[in-house]
Amino acid sequence: MTTILPQARTPGDLIFQQMGEGLSQTLPQAAMQRSQRETGLNAIDQLQRGIASANGDMSKILPELMRAYTLNPGLERSGLGQKYLETAMAGQYPGALGQGASQDQGMGMGGQTQPSPEITQPISAEAQQEQPPALEGEAKHPSLDVAANQYLAQVRPDLINPDKRYGAINTFAGINKQDLSPQEEADLRNKLMQQYKNPNVVNQVVERVREGIKNKHNEALSQYKFDADKINQINDKWNNFVNGTERGGGASARLAPHIDKFGADAPKTKELLKNKYLDYASKLATDLTPEQMHANAMELLQRDITKLDALAAIPPAPPMRNESSVANYLDTNKKVYRDMAEQGFTEALREDAFNNKDLGNEEFHSLIWGDQTSKPFLNRVHSIQAPKEYSEPTAHKPFMTYNPNYPKEHEKYISELSNRLKSMKPEDDLVLTRAMVLDNGGTIKDFNDALDKAENNGLKLSGFQQSQLQETNIPRTPPLWEIFNGFGEDNYSIAKALGGATTALNWKPFINYLRGKK
Repeated sequence: MTTILPQARTPGDLIFQQMGEGLSQTLPQAAMQRSQRETGLNAIDQLQRGIASANGDMSKILPELMRAYTLNPGLERSGLGQKYLETAMAGQYPGALGQGASQDQGMGMGGQTQPSPEITQPISAEAQQEQPPALEGEAKHPSLDVAANQYLAQVRPDLINPDKRYGAINTFAGINKQDLSPQEEADLRNKLMQQYKNPNVVNQVVERVREGIKNKHNEALSQYKFDADKINQINDKWNNFVNGTERGGGASARLAPHIDKFGADAPKTKELLKNKYLDYASKLATDLTPEQMHANAMELLQRDITKLDALAAIPPAPPMRNESSVANYLDTNKKVYRDMAEQGFTEALREDAFNNKDLGNEEFHSLIWGDQTSKPFLNRVHSIQAPKEYSEPTAHKPFMTYNPNYPKEHEKYISELSNRLKSMKPEDDLVLTRAMVLDNGGTIKDFNDALDKAENNGLKLSGFQQSQLQETNIPRTPPLWEIFNGFGEDNYSIAKALGGATTALNWKPFINYLRGKK
């Protein structure tokens, strides 16, 4: 038998053999990695196209998102898919806003349209604040369009709703609410000014929001097949429900048996109940009869009337009281007042407090907003003693004398007071803060001057505080019981004339309780 021996192999043969073995192992891996990358990228592209073509329809968007997660698991970990979903829900894709597929879109793979980067990548809060002023001629500024769409979703969620593509437009409120209300516009402008610090930018964003509301409103009406005749019929029906017809009726007549019991001394309470009644009715479906509308709205309003009846049953504050009894009364009733204020009953609560409970304005503010106001902050404001322009008369100097240093002392006082006010938090009550100034020798003008100076130096009042600005100009009017309890050092001459017999009744205003000095 002949044995065939293997040929002698050179070093080069061995090198080529090792290279071949290595390539046989690495090439499939590289091909697989390349395929995975292509699949992952295609998943992102496909998701963009799918969301854009879904036109805001969540029943189409969600399957697209799950398909993309399956093809590209890293997409879910990165958060990009969730960002696309949030963007679509906020109405930031052209399709979700009812625009044509050709508007503001670029061409993707295979000639398919896909959203532009400005739409698919919402700007961050930091980037929004750093945007340059939008001057005339920048009408197509993309970042402002994104911001407008974001605020549109906030102020009119009934028009952009992830559960109902066209929101709840088939109600009286949807038919008649075609623009921002004055209060909505004021709140939006305040929020935008705090963010952009530029009135021109604020104006442009507000106009974009208003335009978006009108566009979405008209689109929704079209989808519900509400033609002009049907809209006119619905509006006529609503006007008759509110104002009545030639035969009489209307909201006032229907409500009279239920709300007239509050009397002529509570006009704001009666007006509040009427507004709540109309608000409840406006959210009802447009196909209800007037009788059905009244029954449904009255069922909700009766709950409000029951709350006001319970409020009226709370006993008034005791006629003769001291700091301890005031503290007990406020602690007992503040939850009721605060809860009802959060439900929109503030003016009704105010009328009840002044007419039925013998409470002063500062006590009323303490009931509702006392707990959210910082007592250490009130203490710091109160600790500043106002300078006196004239000296107090004494037995040796019965006549008041002018303080020549008063102008400089007063200027320093306003400066120190404004520095304390700069530390005010958005939830601190202005009326209670003003009480600290008045309680330690200051005046209403002193408080307003210090507040203006603090604002000029950077203090930003919240919307809650801005709503109280006019109230801070109302003179301090204590309740009757406080006037008759105000002898002693607060009314020195009366106390002296009465031989000091009233010193036991002397009581510092309840504001000491607010400061935590118990």
